Amino acid sequence: MKTLTSDQLGAFFQEARDSGVYELYYLDLATGLRRGELLGLKWTDIDLDRGVLKIQRAISRQNGKVVEAPLKTKNAYRTLPLSADAISVLKMQKCKVGNSEWVFPSPSGGPMSPDSVLHMLQRVLKRAGLPRIRFHDLRHPYVKHTTKIFSLRLMDFQAQAYPDARRKTRGACQLHRGGQSQSPVRPLCNRKQFS
Repeated sequence: MKTLTSDQLGAFFQEARDSGVYELYYLDLATGLRRGELLGLKWTDIDLDRGVLKIQRAISRQNGKVVEAPLKTKNAYRTLPLSADAISVLKMQKCKVGNSEWVFPSPSGGPMSPDSVLHMLQRVLKRAGLPRIRFHDLRHPYVKHTTKIFSLRLMDFQAQAYPDARRKTRGACQLHRGGQSQSPVRPLCNRKQFS
């Protein structure tokens, strides 16, 4: 497994923003969702007022077609809390996609192909001058990089991408999976603690 350093993540996010796919990869890092789960999100699965996200389906390629598929296990059906920053990013995504039922639709309006997400990932990495990694490696920082450096870097980039996000969410950048015992993640820390 290869992971990106905090500095590399900053470069990755900058290029993702320039390429128009920042929201997709930010939400992946903020939630640790699998690729199919991320692409299977519909707006009906998200309650922005309560700040929660339900995982109810996955998108996969079967017999050459992009299809909705059930999740692999009963425990895969879950509800995750969203940080205030993730809610801001989702609101921006909602403005981008308009009336689409899918959070991350394909150009034709249906669910995005898992293959396109991999191709986009490799394009963003190449343009940013970063090493090739798998999608699974990209989501690994959700668990691995919950350190001071990663959390501060993510908050700094979030403040650059959406200038009013820091004001609205000061100290509220907490990425954690409530009640998930398999991959516990501690809340990210407030910047003031490390000043």
